[in-house]
Amino acid sequence: DVGTKRIGVAISDPLGFTAQGVKTIERIGMKKDMAAIEDLLVQYQVKKVVVGMPKNMNGTIGPSGEMAQKIGEKIRNKFDMEVIYVDERLSTVSAERVLIQGDVRREDRKKYVDKIAATYILQIMTERHTFYDELGNEIEFVVKAKFSLDDTDYVALLPANEIDAMTYILRIEMDDEGDEILVGIDDQELEEAKDVYEELVKENLQ
Repeated sequence: DVGTKRIGVAISDPLGFTAQGVKTIERIGMKKDMAAIEDLLVQYQVKKVVVGMPKNMNGTIGPSGEMAQKIGEKIRNKFDMEVIYVDERLSTVSAERVLIQGDVRREDRKKYVDKIAATYILQIMTERHTFYDELGNEIEFVVKAKFSLDDTDYVALLPANEIDAMTYILRIEMDDEGDEILVGIDDQELEEAKDVYEELVKENLQ
């Protein structure tokens, strides 16, 4: 999670199933930033790097996105490393919510928010779902956000290869074996869930 003052870092397990925040790099200059990143690449035997792309809500790339690309390309070229960019428009909002729910004081949140945001970015890569259309074609979706309404959990999904496409909202339930499953919802429930999701989007714009 690349910022102007800090870079939040998370790492996945070897199979790529989980994401865990490990460090926040205080940015001093590109040379020292790269040195700190190199230490982590070696320590965790990293095979590929996921960089959050903070697109504007209309899908365009602004100054923050250009900064993330600059860091990503520097990593690619300097360390001969595969770099993947992931749309991260709601990662910081989600991280802030976690800290608020954990009763972390406002002045202390900046210590943790970048690392937690990096975890959310990496989770986007680990949380992918495949569905099939009416013709049997496979369509992969990525998780944009998870949120709750009246003790019910929902997930917002986007087609993996169409970031600007329509967002789908499904309810998260548990099956008989205790595994998460995604369930379609009726129009009334969709409207209520959509209001909560759109509020998350508005917060990201502020």
